[in-house]
Amino acid sequence: MKFAERIKQVVPIPPAEQAALNVIITNHWLLGQLSEVMDPHGITPPQYNVLRILRGCHPGYASVSDIRDRLLERTPDTTRLLNRLHRKRLIRRQRNREDQRVVEVRISKWGLNLLEAMQADVDGLFSVLEGQLSEGQFLSLSTMLDALREGLE
Repeated sequence: MKFAERIKQVVPIPPAEQAALNVIITNHWLLGQLSEVMDPHGITPPQYNVLRILRGCHPGYASVSDIRDRLLERTPDTTRLLNRLHRKRLIRRQRNREDQRVVEVRISKWGLNLLEAMQADVDGLFSVLEGQLSEGQFLSLSTMLDALREGLE
């Protein structure tokens, strides 16, 4: 559904506002699609994001602050997010030997297995998206979104 049809706005909206609202709508739609893919596996998109971050560090550890900095969606309750993953035995935590204030986190074998089991479902979602735009259009979209955020973060 096109943006104008979606919001049913009669008064014209300035292009910058229209684009921002369109990004928000698309974000919510995409998160809903990701949630549908991840729900049968018992995790949420933010939990999936943490597992992917940790898989990238595997077999090493990442500190809680490193994870917080790399999350796609900024959240003040990173510890709670990690607690949920720890209860599911998808991650392991330990205190840094040199600085006990630092908590180090790594993905467990169950977390790695879960990501592997989910891969076909996640790939399926992205292959559907790939059918919507050309590779060049996706690259242009990414470039434009980077330019939009540049200097604002």
